[in-house]
Parts: sequence; structure tokens; C-alpha cells
Amino acid sequence: MHVSNSTDSSGVAPDRYLTTDAVAERLGVSARTIHRLIDAGELAAFRVGRQRRVAESDLGAFVEEYRERPDRARRAAAAGQARRLPTERR
Repeated sequence: MHVSNSTDSSGVAPDRYLTTDAVAERLGVSARTIHRLIDAGELAAFRVGRQRRVAESDLGAFVEEYRERPDRARRAAAAGQARRLPTERR
């Protein structure tokens, strides 16, 4: 019997896939917010039957995209262009 390693042939660990509830818990938001982000195309996901799954790598990319950086936030504030998530109301 062959037992597979935790990495693929490229040496990269394969993604783990999270439920929308697990993603919501990690980000400290509601599952509905996660569904809105997916529907808006801001967070990549796929369906398994009626359930949605998010790859950990896609969640990481999303967090990096929206991570506040002092220099970017300062420039955006100076230009009056605070970046908001699609679920935030103005």
C-alpha cells in the first residue's frame, strides 16, 4: 500500500478546503458575509453539491488583498479613496 506524502510532486503542500462557516469563524464575520463576498467575486470558492468551499490559499490571497498597510491607507485617505469591502455600506 502506498501512503502519499503531504506534498505533491512540485514540493508544494496541497490546499485544504474550508466551509463558509469555517472561513467566517477565522475572519470573525458571519457566514452570510462570506456568501456575499463569494457572490461579489471577491473571494474565490467552488461548490460541492449545495455546499461551498474555499481553498486556504484563496483565503490567504483575499486577506493579503485587503490587509491594511499604513502607507497605502495613508495615501488612500489623502485621496479620499478608502477601500471598502463590497459588503460595507457607505
